[in-house]
Amino acid sequence: MSSAGGVKHVANVQYNKGVRSVQSVPLIVIQEQRYHLNPSKSKWITIGRAYQWSFQPVLNIKGLKTEGVTLNEEDWYEVLNQEGIITNFFFSDDIFHPIQGNSFCISFDRFPDYQTIKIEDRWSNVVYLGKETVLKLFQLAPLIAYTMNMLKTQEFQKYFTTLVQDVQTKHIDVRDYIM
Repeated sequence: MSSAGGVKHVANVQYNKGVRSVQSVPLIVIQEQRYHLNPSKSKWITIGRAYQWSFQPVLNIKGLKTEGVTLNEEDWYEVLNQEGIITNFFFSDDIFHPIQGNSFCISFDRFPDYQTIKIEDRWSNVVYLGKETVLKLFQLAPLIAYTMNMLKTQEFQKYFTTLVQDVQTKHIDVRDYIM
């Protein structure tokens, strides 16, 4: 993913006669809800629906200086399953090896005065989180699970498909009318 004017882009890989070309497509996330992870509000999460993924729920972990990472529901639960390892990193002096998920990687960085984790998604977007931010993220886990479940059960895909079909029968440009 890349960013143009603050809009996240998903790489759309196409193969033409054996030649690989990458086309950038904006990641459209709707119904976003934002939750701040620290008092300075420099890190936050948003939970919403990704248009490119059939309006499935996604979690974005963002910061002021990063585009942030995007995780689908399965990715989020993979991260959540590693909560003990991730939080233990901040309270021990042990060396931790990276955690490789299906579409993300979590690595652990130590500096003289602090530790951070680095989360990288499938598009090489990166976000760095410190101890307090990670603890707040895991504290919000029940709210994230509830919101993702609520979005999943609302059958938005069916509603959106019906809306698009209705607009198309009236010969109106879908992008102008709906988006």
